[in-house]
Amino acid sequence: MRADEPRSLDEYRSLFRRTVTLGRRWTDFADLVTLTSQVNISLRGIHEVAGKNPEFAARVLRMARSAAYGAGHAKTLAHAMAFIGIPAVMSILLSLAIHGMTVIREGADGFDGRAFLRRCLALGFLCKAMAYRTQSVEPEAAYLMGLLQDCGYLALTHFAWSQFRDLTSAVKAAPGEQLIVIERECLGYDHAQIGGVLAEEWKFDPVLRSAISFHHAPAEAPAEHRHAADLGHMSSCVCDDIGFPPFPGAQRNAADPLSFERSGIDPAYVIRLTDSIREQASQAEVSLYAA
Repeated sequence: MRADEPRSLDEYRSLFRRTVTLGRRWTDFADLVTLTSQVNISLRGIHEVAGKNPEFAARVLRMARSAAYGAGHAKTLAHAMAFIGIPAVMSILLSLAIHGMTVIREGADGFDGRAFLRRCLALGFLCKAMAYRTQSVEPEAAYLMGLLQDCGYLALTHFAWSQFRDLTSAVKAAPGEQLIVIERECLGYDHAQIGGVLAEEWKFDPVLRSAISFHHAPAEAPAEHRHAADLGHMSSCVCDDIGFPPFPGAQRNAADPLSFERSGIDPAYVIRLTDSIREQASQAEVSLYAA
């Protein structure tokens, strides 16, 4: 273990407080998530964030024009927002930000950045589909919840690489054991707790924060936000089942049947979604790499 790697949740908290020292990609990510938490997101606010990097802004526009979003004739970000709406543009911005951070570790032994991106996208599409069904969360907000809920793994692979390697070794040594259990035994905490610390320090929207922090323990979420944790939990279980693990060899985590019961989601409905989710995630992945 490197001496400068965070070794506790308190050390992660200290790390996330020094946002400006984490590098441009993480700074952009923090700015974007902060922007999504605003009640009224303005065109000016989006330009202030995306405009810091003209190449990034151009990629947003190319993504908006893709078949996945359909703003084919948009010439500017303002036009794109008129075609597909501000929430969809924010979804593109954060999808591109996640893509940028997974590319850094792409090809590293034990971590498949492209497969992890595909999982994040699938989580987003699953949460969005179930939000339409339950009407418990605005669908585009639900997409962001799913997209970001595994951000703890991004922090682990970026700032504690040797610990991530230890985790993958522990997973290989314990076939059949739940991943979340191995994480807690190996690290002393899990990726949801790391993500929860990040969400708290960067002042994410409370619903988003609960979805990240409690997607493996939805019953422990604040009652007023448990619906968000349930969506995150169900989407995570489905991704495990359809072959989108967070990293190669990771074992599935046990599903909490009460999440489905509280949400009124029929597991048979989720099964019917799986082919569509695979296709959506694959198309979005291709579009992100092409943008």
